Amino acid sequence: MVQDIINDILKKALDKQSAEKLPLLNWSQEGPTTLKISLYCNPRKNVGMFFFQMISRWLVPGKNLDISLIFSTGAVSQVILSLPSDMEVALRNLPFLEREILIGAQSAYHARKILEMKGLTIDDKTVVVQERITQLVRRFPKVFDYDIFSEMQHFLVSMKGSFKADRQPSDISRIIFTLYRFRKVIEQKDPTKRHLCLKLKKTTLHTPLGIKEVQSIFVGMNLLNEHELFEERHLLSALGSFNPIPGSYYNNGRVFYLEIEKFAEKQALATEIVSHIEQLVPPIFMPRNEEEVMRNILVLSQQLRFLRDIPQMIISF
Repeated sequence: MVQDIINDILKKALDKQSAEKLPLLNWSQEGPTTLKISLYCNPRKNVGMFFFQMISRWLVPGKNLDISLIFSTGAVSQVILSLPSDMEVALRNLPFLEREILIGAQSAYHARKILEMKGLTIDDKTVVVQERITQLVRRFPKVFDYDIFSEMQHFLVSMKGSFKADRQPSDISRIIFTLYRFRKVIEQKDPTKRHLCLKLKKTTLHTPLGIKEVQSIFVGMNLLNEHELFEERHLLSALGSFNPIPGSYYNNGRVFYLEIEKFAEKQALATEIVSHIEQLVPPIFMPRNEEEVMRNILVLSQQLRFLRDIPQMIISF
């Protein structure tokens, strides 16, 4: 039975290729509740996945359809759906969905853009981000090495689902490869001197309440020794009155990322960031014994009973 279906699809695909220009989409109602939809196109990677997502998620708006049968060879994709209560809605929406499917079948770039505009799940976005980073490594092997996947993994694991939900895969990918480039630049500089990479960029958030424009802050900076400290509180202090977007802070060693509501000036912010690096004072002698310190405080407190008592002191080595 499966082989007959495959042969039938391939035969129709060949007929279509000889008669009309690809890509093509056709559909037929096989019964009161069964709908068959077929896509014929030039072979392209992941076109079957794009076709499946468009049909299952957008044929009937607001419903994620269960597909009875799906078949894809790269050049031919077909789905069979059971629609006991949504057949009329599906047939009415198909002509509107047809144009987007045909555009996406011609270009992987347009397929990603269409899915982004229609809204991807967090898992779908993660897959798209991975595809984008992989393409960067293949196109620019001298700029992006395979260690960028470690940066990508750390970022995707560190950031919460709400962060990924409000941002497009293109924005998430840009954050990852920008921070990666900053890290590489810092690592190639003289470690005995201060180096700061700073980039400010306008970013659009797609929140449940609508579109919101914020400013992304990319920071790459080296610390000169183990006694210097720069964390989230230092970056927030450097920003002053600029309110951060909750859940947008990211730190992975020498690179930092944060989004703010207002728009800051690059030069002023760079000066503030460097000035807020904390200098830790190392202990001169052995580390303090906290229990001994508390005991000494208790002993001293018992020596002072009246205002006229002279000050007391304990010296320990």
